[in-house]
Amino acid sequence: MKNNWKCATLLLVSTLAMNACKDDDEVIPPGPVNEEELITAVHLFLTPTGGGDTAEFSFTDPDGSGGVGPTYDWDTLQSGTTFIGWVKVYNGTSEITPEVINEGTAHQFFYDVISGGLQWTGYSDVDSNGDPIGVTTTWATQSTSGELGITLIHQPNKDAPGVAGGDIANAGGETDVSVGIPYVID
Repeated sequence: MKNNWKCATLLLVSTLAMNACKDDDEVIPPGPVNEEELITAVHLFLTPTGGGDTAEFSFTDPDGSGGVGPTYDWDTLQSGTTFIGWVKVYNGTSEITPEVINEGTAHQFFYDVISGGLQWTGYSDVDSNGDPIGVTTTWATQSTSGELGITLIHQPNKDAPGVAGGDIANAGGETDVSVGIPYVID
């Protein structure tokens, strides 16, 4: 029995000694991290094509979903006017629109007039494959105030039917942000 205890003790000491000799300085690098940005603000700017003041419409939610609710700011547009528009997105105080443009093949904005007389008329920018990104756009107004929806999709299927024309129904992908912003038409 003494020999069994001696063998067991010797085996335990040998195992501990072998583990103690491992290279503690060995660093295993973490896998790639592709962290999605938190989009806390969306600003849409519309400038009349014939000249005039730029109108700004915004959604801001500094703490993201939950916590304090979002705030909205909107402007008044002239009825019967065409506009050049552009959108900016922020993560806190950092504008991330350039990142969206640089990764244009993996992003697309979609615009939906939820109600009223603002009309989205098309995209004005494209990615490296010639597909729309939607940072710059064209618009027209009629006579009714309402609400505008803005959605940014990550990894949309830009070849799906209707997607290049702004139809989100077949886009797939993941929603980076989706907001509704009120507007006034005078």
